[in-house]
Amino acid sequence: MADLLERVRASLAGRYTIERELGRGGMATVYLARDLKHDRPVALKVLRPELAASVGAERFVTPYVEGESLRNRLDRERQLPIAEAVHLAAAVAGALDYAHRHHIVHRDIKPENILLEEGQAVVADFGIARALQTAEGGNLTETGVTLGTATYMSPEQATADQLDGRSDIYSLGCVLYEMLAGEPPYSGPTAQAIIAKRFSEPIPHVRTLRETVSEPLAQALQKALAKAPVDRFATAAEMASALAGVSASRDAPSRRSWRVPAVAAGIVMIGVAAWMISHRRSSPGIPGNTLAVLPFRVAGPDSGVWREGLVDLLSINLDGAPGVRVIAPRTVLSRWNADVGRRADVADQDAALGVARAVGARFALTGSLVGGNRSVRLSAAIRDLQRGTDLGTEQVEGSADSVPALVDRLTVLLLRAGLGRDSAALPAFDLARPTTTSLVALKAFLAGERFFRRAQPREAEAEFKRAVAADSTFALAWYRLSAATGWTHSPHLPESTAFDSAALRFAERLPVREALTLQASAAINDWRPDAIRLLQDLVARYPEDAEAWYLLGDAYFHLGHLSFLPLDSMVQPLQRAIALDSSFSPAYLHLVEYAFRQGDSATARALIDRLRRMTPESPKTVGLTLAYALSWGTARERTAAEAVLDTAETLALLTAKHAVNWAPELADPTLRAARALVGQKRHPAADRGSAYSGITVVYANKGWIGRADAVWDSAIALLGWPPQWKDGFTVLGDLQGYPHSGVERAAAALSVRSRLWPWERTAFGVYAASRGRWGDFQRAVAGLEAVRAGPKKECATGLARALRHFAAAKRAGDPREAEAAFRQADVAVGTSGCYSGDRLIAEDLIRYQALRASFSAGHLDAASRWVRGMSSGSGWPTAAPLEFWSGRIAEARGDRTEARLHYERFVRWWADCDPELRPWWEEGRAALARLTAGPR
Repeated sequence: MADLLERVRASLAGRYTIERELGRGGMATVYLARDLKHDRPVALKVLRPELAASVGAERFVTPYVEGESLRNRLDRERQLPIAEAVHLAAAVAGALDYAHRHHIVHRDIKPENILLEEGQAVVADFGIARALQTAEGGNLTETGVTLGTATYMSPEQATADQLDGRSDIYSLGCVLYEMLAGEPPYSGPTAQAIIAKRFSEPIPHVRTLRETVSEPLAQALQKALAKAPVDRFATAAEMASALAGVSASRDAPSRRSWRVPAVAAGIVMIGVAAWMISHRRSSPGIPGNTLAVLPFRVAGPDSGVWREGLVDLLSINLDGAPGVRVIAPRTVLSRWNADVGRRADVADQDAALGVARAVGARFALTGSLVGGNRSVRLSAAIRDLQRGTDLGTEQVEGSADSVPALVDRLTVLLLRAGLGRDSAALPAFDLARPTTTSLVALKAFLAGERFFRRAQPREAEAEFKRAVAADSTFALAWYRLSAATGWTHSPHLPESTAFDSAALRFAERLPVREALTLQASAAINDWRPDAIRLLQDLVARYPEDAEAWYLLGDAYFHLGHLSFLPLDSMVQPLQRAIALDSSFSPAYLHLVEYAFRQGDSATARALIDRLRRMTPESPKTVGLTLAYALSWGTARERTAAEAVLDTAETLALLTAKHAVNWAPELADPTLRAARALVGQKRHPAADRGSAYSGITVVYANKGWIGRADAVWDSAIALLGWPPQWKDGFTVLGDLQGYPHSGVERAAAALSVRSRLWPWERTAFGVYAASRGRWGDFQRAVAGLEAVRAGPKKECATGLARALRHFAAAKRAGDPREAEAAFRQADVAVGTSGCYSGDRLIAEDLIRYQALRASFSAGHLDAASRWVRGMSSGSGWPTAAPLEFWSGRIAEARGDRTEARLHYERFVRWWADCDPELRPWWEEGRAALARLTAGPR
């Protein structure tokens, strides 16, 4: 190794200087070096010669991070608190899932390779893992190099079998066992002895050594340590979810909820390199003036508002001040609620400071507010957690209606006390500028924020309306009012659009982060696909912002298909939001809906249980609980749910209906919730109309055209839509695979009607072009181009352009020209400026026709892409037709297993379809029989 080091030193001359050895292991030695160009420390990992020859590289240069490894921590403390052990293991599992989905198996998960930096777990040595993956086709057994560490090595790794991600899951199970029990599951004098025990002895039970570990956690650990890979968690994400859903100890209070790790949480990868860390025994260094503002002790009126509200207000002021980086307040509050609870007071100062340490803060700000109706005293102290010293305590007093001004004064005093680097250059603080000058508005906003975070939108909506009534320039309140209204009604109604407009009008008063958040949220509500790009930029700029991650997941959920992204794109951002702020209830909702769509009862139950612990009174929680009970509950749970349907509040029933509406397998629970709404006039007309609309989805997914058609009349009437829209829906259904005997009459009605919505003219144009009726087609285009003014002009002009491209595709003699024209039509819709329904309907119409044409031309990749781009149903639900076409595509590709899966669903869903659909169903059944019989 000395000769190798000298060779490396010579090759790096002029770029790096090697200062000293940091540590060594079985595969490499790590040195502290200096990057001469950038004048910064780096970690230089020099591989053993035989390994370097195998992977084609003798060194890796990576960023240097001071801190300690999990091994250092275990050597010092032996056992970790159960909650922290679960948190670290879940974070590592999330990191491994990200790597596994990029086809990288780590191969050497052990405490030495789990680094603790700023309260987070960082997985090291992914650079080596990547090199091993590519070296000689991933097979290094011929080189004589032993990979992995015997104490944490999976059985299949010990026998040099083919490895996949489940090997890393086993190793992580060993690490979790050691964090809990204080020793590895198997030990011995030699590697051979350890490996022999692994094969010959039963899996040890962690509760034998630590009885306070809960049984569910012990069972999860047993599954991770299963000897056969098939008996372990199928994926690291599944293990992370299991850890998130269990109580850590038998005595864990019911309020405690563990963070769901993000898919990429806890992993830091730069290129294919890994973060290195020094092996010094000191406590982890926390770079910079990172500050955690902790909940205040409040004595006096409005204690619930100010306890958390002051965290937000001080964070707004302090973040970005010279030399200060504030940990996101929702991250702090989430950890506080998990580790301390929602108590108004905390006697144990160590517990409070422990929260600050856990979120990676260098400094902790604690404080109190004491007062009555006339005057208040605001006090705060700052603790340097690294040095164990106090920077001082500051105090301000004033009238009870001057809290924002008191916060400004306190901010300046705290920075002058030593928190800021240059107290002489402190900015002038004016909390009223990004918030409000009205104490009434501020208190209403903070109260609404508490309701919003607990998924109680009606109460939140009322408070936010009070806030904007008191101050009509309060941008953050307008933003939240739009979001709350979207939960109770729809984010795409004119009222919500007006709220977004008001928020954006006053957004220039906000800090950059909040202003960008408002812009991105409005883009989601306008169905603009650039919302995804805006939010990707936002999370890159503020990776610790839970709300930004939540909005990104929300954008993927609603808009991902517009960019041909799969629905599961939304999972990782929402999991990341929960990892950063596990008490932010909105982040759970789409994950539960996704679990219903996937038929994943275990995940749905785990997420709903967490919501029930956090916010049992939320109508969202009640509704999701109802949906689960009606779908997968025990006989007792179903009976209890049935009894509640007649008395449940409207929003709970809407939530239950909507959660399962787009899962064809759950038609019966959907109908039960929807019929409970339409059967009682105590529910608002629009909500009953939404329920009728949901019933049409169920009927269409079952192939019951006649029944769905009849229900449309009730839905249209209650929703307040124009009655003539029924003709447009009839044409839509025919174009999306639902033949209707009245389609000619409906098309004729559209052709003579002078006033049509853009989506109606588009549907008529597509219908005419699909049948070669070019005169009717020209009338549809002319009608769109005749729109000369108003908000519909840009939309109508764009749709007219799309129709012309669509006509070119239908007329093209060359399939490649047709495909290009279909894509031009699709782009024209996407850039048309159309809002909500007009855009979605036009996009689905064109994409469905393009799908059929691409498949007929044998362009299977294009056909598959068009399938991904379809929504759940902007007019008639396309779930069943898309299953059929997915089966056709898979069969044409020779993927018999995938094809059978799609055909089975299609045949099952339409088993009792109307006669008009019977020939199509017979075609699907014949295909399934053909594939089931096997190759001839």
